[in-house]
Amino acid sequence: MKRKKTIFLKSFPDLFKAQLAQGLLESHGIEAMLMNTNFSMFNPIFKKSIDGIQMYVFEKDYAQAKVLLESEPLEIDENEILEIDE
Repeated sequence: MKRKKTIFLKSFPDLFKAQLAQGLLESHGIEAMLMNTNFSMFNPIFKKSIDGIQMYVFEKDYAQAKVLLESEPLEIDENEILEIDE
């Protein structure tokens, strides 16, 4: 069985932003793996020393993933309120 090579794509300062980016990529059929999620959550002091939460993708998906992350804003408007009908 041939192994697929993964490659570093981007690092994120927190888990929330990393998961937003992961969801964006997966919605386009690109599998994204997050590294250092538990360690950075366990002790935030070490975030800088481990370069935050790191995202890896398969080498074949790298170019498309990079374009998607650069073209899609991942910021959430803090003033926006989500209304749920009960």
